[in-house]
Amino acid sequence: LSAKNLARFVEVKISGVDTVFSDNYFDIPANASRTITCEVPEGTNANDLAEKLSLMHLFESYQP
Repeated sequence: LSAKNLARFVEVKISGVDTVFSDNYFDIPANASRTITCEVPEGTNANDLAEKLSLMHLFESYQP
């Protein structure tokens, strides 16, 4: 994950998948990147997970 501007309290989700991420609710400073990992549940593949992946940060959570 990377950010051009400060991204506060980034939340990572994979819709319909129960997994634990190496980190969640973290900050990404401006012009920086962060690597987050998770275990891939049996019977899924990376392409399936990528389609279900969603990210939200603090600023987005206040948008109407």
